[in-house]
Amino acid sequence: MDSGVLLLIIVALLLVIVFLLRKRNAQLTNRLGVIQQVLSGKSRMRILRDEKDKDAVLDFAINDLFEALQQTKSAGEQSEMKRRQLLSNISHDIRTPITSIIGYVNALVDDKITDPEERAQYLRIAAEKSRELKRLTDEVFELAKIDADEIEMHPERLEINELLRSTVIGFLPQLQEAEMEVVNEIPDEKNFIYADRMAVVRIFQNLIQNAIQHGQSGKVLGLRVEKHRNQYIVSIWNLGESIPEEKISRVFERLFKADDSRKTKSGNHGLGLSIAKRLTEKNGGTIRVDSGQNRETTFSVRFSVFLG
Repeated sequence: MDSGVLLLIIVALLLVIVFLLRKRNAQLTNRLGVIQQVLSGKSRMRILRDEKDKDAVLDFAINDLFEALQQTKSAGEQSEMKRRQLLSNISHDIRTPITSIIGYVNALVDDKITDPEERAQYLRIAAEKSRELKRLTDEVFELAKIDADEIEMHPERLEINELLRSTVIGFLPQLQEAEMEVVNEIPDEKNFIYADRMAVVRIFQNLIQNAIQHGQSGKVLGLRVEKHRNQYIVSIWNLGESIPEEKISRVFERLFKADDSRKTKSGNHGLGLSIAKRLTEKNGGTIRVDSGQNRETTFSVRFSVFLG
């Protein structure tokens, strides 16, 4: 082969190599530029992909990582927003009883109230506000422990019917004061589950307390236990004001109150249902709420049948 022709071939090959290297460098530079923009948080750019490019798989993987990063960032922002809202709501709910306590106690200390009956009434109100404040702080700390996974579950074989009966007995004074009738649909046979005793009692307590607080106008508290396939369904219901449809999906959120106007009267701070939900899930169960039909609001907890 003529040396001149060979030289031309070599030069052409070198030009092709240089062109390919430049194209390669341009692609790498583009990728690096997009990565830097995304990591800086200033952009939601993605790498343009050419399925014919042998590096298309790399581009797909990088873009998937970008999506995961964006989702993590969004979740973090939502979590921070909820945390701030939670702190704001807790601060408000704590300030309200504290302000009342200070006001009543100061009136007594300054001898502004001289009538014995009126002084006794002030003391009763201050005591009730103190108990309300303690309930709130106890629930806040309990929920914090659950979130931090600091509450250990000690599951055991439990007879759920008797546990529900014994729990509601502790509410008889409140039920009598509210003039509420108990509709007992708990079967006589023994139904066993495998769960933590204190957690299940707490779940029942919170649901019964909620039913009393929001069902006084209906004058009925219902208790029902049913078996469906491999699950026991414990239903606690009342005939009070129904939960609006647009709010029913939020009732288990922390500090959510379907009706803020009822909070002051009932002492409900919107933490009990959230605690009930978390404890139910920790014991392998599920919880749901149905409201609206015939003014009946029903909270249903499902636990697996214990066959051991």
